[in-house]
Amino acid sequence: MPIIHIIGVGADGLAGLRPELVQLIRSADFLAGGERHLRLADSAPGQRFVIKDNLGDLLAELSRRHPEQKCVVLGSGDPLFYGVGSLIAGTLGSNQVRIEPAVSSMQLAFARAGLSWQHATLATIHGRDLRPNVLPLLGRKLIGLFTQDGDSPAAVARFFLQFELNDYDAFVGENLGAENERVSHWPDLPHSFMRFATWRA
Repeated sequence: MPIIHIIGVGADGLAGLRPELVQLIRSADFLAGGERHLRLADSAPGQRFVIKDNLGDLLAELSRRHPEQKCVVLGSGDPLFYGVGSLIAGTLGSNQVRIEPAVSSMQLAFARAGLSWQHATLATIHGRDLRPNVLPLLGRKLIGLFTQDGDSPAAVARFFLQFELNDYDAFVGENLGAENERVSHWPDLPHSFMRFATWRA
């Protein structure tokens, strides 16, 4: 039985995917993804669905179209890591999907910072309220945090300083994996042994 393909895409777009995954995207009857993902797949002729704050509508479309149509959903990096893959697999059943992850921007951020991340506390405030999601992180030695465009990283820094936690390093990564990638670093205070990593999704 045909399955729904959920494909993670990095900043390098389709060029970073295996040829068979590119073919799946180009042959899809129904192609869903964020605006950036769909622009990367502009040559694909299938009917498009832009993912915004409409995940309920996406699930309804996938339920209606599958398995009669070839359905492909594009996500950022690893679709199971704070991504759309978790919702689709959890709702429609993991046996109904095949997930193909790319390198997560979380993984890239730690790599650019030169930090091992197996013991990090990982979270997101992308599309979520800052306080309830950042408060449990206070005092953790190593944090990886998805933020969003604009003032979001600075808001996190202000939140930490509000609690006088000024002994963190801060790394902010932008457009990781793309040609215009940028990583900024604000060193910690002397005798500090704690680091704080945050970057834009």
